[in-house]
Amino acid sequence: MTATKRTIAALLLWLGVAIAFYFIIGASTYPQWWKRFLLGGGIAHFWYWEEGVSALGQTLTSFTPAGAVAIGLVLALLAWAMSSLIRRAAGHETDLIPRPPRKLVLLAGFLSCITLLSLPFVKGEYWSLEDVARRLAAVSRDIADLPVPGLWGVLPPPSGTFLYVDRQQALEQYAALHDTLTLTTETSKRLSESTSTATATVPNVGSLGREEKVGSETSAIRTAPSLTPIAATVRLIEKFRRDRGAVQLFEAVDDNYEHRALIDGLKKRGVVLSATQESQLIQGEIALWEEKTLKLRDRRPMFFHGGISVLPGKGTAELAATARGPLVVRLSGRLNPADFAGHVRHCLAIGTPSCDFASITLFGVIETVESPSDRVRKVTILPIAIW
Repeated sequence: MTATKRTIAALLLWLGVAIAFYFIIGASTYPQWWKRFLLGGGIAHFWYWEEGVSALGQTLTSFTPAGAVAIGLVLALLAWAMSSLIRRAAGHETDLIPRPPRKLVLLAGFLSCITLLSLPFVKGEYWSLEDVARRLAAVSRDIADLPVPGLWGVLPPPSGTFLYVDRQQALEQYAALHDTLTLTTETSKRLSESTSTATATVPNVGSLGREEKVGSETSAIRTAPSLTPIAATVRLIEKFRRDRGAVQLFEAVDDNYEHRALIDGLKKRGVVLSATQESQLIQGEIALWEEKTLKLRDRRPMFFHGGISVLPGKGTAELAATARGPLVVRLSGRLNPADFAGHVRHCLAIGTPSCDFASITLFGVIETVESPSDRVRKVTILPIAIW
């Protein structure tokens, strides 16, 4: 065998050893991916190769244990190759690239066979980016097809006592939506008639008579009772709690929302998503939640349930609240201290930096929506009622 053929044979053996160890390390770290790649048809799709290369790059750059082992193996092979070249330059070896030790080749082949035979017994399946995208699309279609329920859980206080009612805004909002509020007086007229008759006798002529009708008009005035701000507020709440366009937010304690439950459920099934897949899942849920549930738009009625803080100021007060989900929604709005209930006004008057209330319901109108970051929405509202 010529030197060239021996060099090519040595290169092929070294390449086989490198591929074998890469397969062994990779299948030990990501068995579901390799199971689908070799046994599930992934090898026939270019996008699956591309995803594998991307995952390998992330593993190496993030210096995970698997990446550290792979880098160490590459460095060891390079060091061995350099020492072989040095020995050849010194005249101790004649081949340009010596063949790998026989024991190393046998070890690589033996471990590769064991790894390959164990793949059919791996539990769970691997979800690619396309699988996640299809799943999100299917969930989106399912949610879009569901009827949107009214906000049946939102009820006015049974006692009729509110912590806060913006009296002027409540009446103005109600007047803008109900034309009957402007009709307060109704007048009806009724005409009654009476008849008077006079008869006279004329000699040689006979009798003559005259009949006269006299009419009189009467009026009845009906005045509708004046609508109080509390009654207007209750009617507004009853109207918008059944409105499909109303926004309903809750103070949640878990920022991860539903995608964390989905990821945990996949892990229990043996499906481990990459960082890219998790990011896509989160972004998809954010978009879906904002479109179908949050519906943050200007001039849209909204309800919030949770804790709020009232920050007193000079002649005014500021409301602050936070709703958590896939997005963090920070609510703020101006309040009129004169429209608070007595004990709340007392809290504001004694100079406390913040009056905090838990488990309350807020009804208002969205004025502006800002996006300071991908996961945060800043919403300015016009508060109408708090109870």
